[in-house]
Amino acid sequence: MPTERVTISKEEFDKGRVPSVNNAVIVEVEYSCEGYTTASGIIIGVNVDAIYEHGVESHAADMTEVYGRVVRVPEILPYSKNDPNGMSWNPEMEIEVGDYVWFNIIISRNCSEIVVGDRLYKVITYEDLIAAKKGGIDGEIIPLNGNCLIEPIKEQSLSKFDILSSNKTDIHKGIARYVGKPVIEYQTPLNYDHKDVQVGDLVTFDKNYVPYYLERKKIMAEFDDDNLYFVAQRRRIAMTQREGSYEVK
Repeated sequence: MPTERVTISKEEFDKGRVPSVNNAVIVEVEYSCEGYTTASGIIIGVNVDAIYEHGVESHAADMTEVYGRVVRVPEILPYSKNDPNGMSWNPEMEIEVGDYVWFNIIISRNCSEIVVGDRLYKVITYEDLIAAKKGGIDGEIIPLNGNCLIEPIKEQSLSKFDILSSNKTDIHKGIARYVGKPVIEYQTPLNYDHKDVQVGDLVTFDKNYVPYYLERKKIMAEFDDDNLYFVAQRRRIAMTQREGSYEVK
């Protein structure tokens, strides 16, 4: 359930400004998963406020809205290395009104929401944004906050008798398809962006990192046709392989 949902008038919303202190981005969700119907006419949507016994792997999580159109941005992204309650890193501001942005299901289901008439807006902090499409739903793809979008690959077979591995997704590595800019600075000095990541690289994740999907179901995917991608910040990438050689972080 969202932590907060408020209903205001259109006049109040139009007069409202985004305080820079909390890095808030206001995103209009232009669709609802409740009653969602596929191209073939199959109804798969549900009430996302329902609780399912399988937790984050549930049908409710699959249906959670994870993108929308930016309608408000903060004037600046305030960052202080000495503020424990501030942003964990200092990113570049790379979005503007009219862009479409993606965020994960946990943020979507727990963020503050604003209802204006029949319109729903989510309040997402900038550092929780994963990627943007510039200028519209068909715009240029730009990963944000040092994120990279990784094409999953299958596990390699251990031997000619291994018939199971090739059907399993390898959660330890993948192919970089969209690469965001490194962040400017982290609050934690031990964090470090792998600077030399390029599109097409085979990347290996840090041993303690378990990647998650930008979108969970091909049938619901809107980001890049029905392609699904892992999300990993540059700091989560341990190695890259290009033309047969490894570079260690």
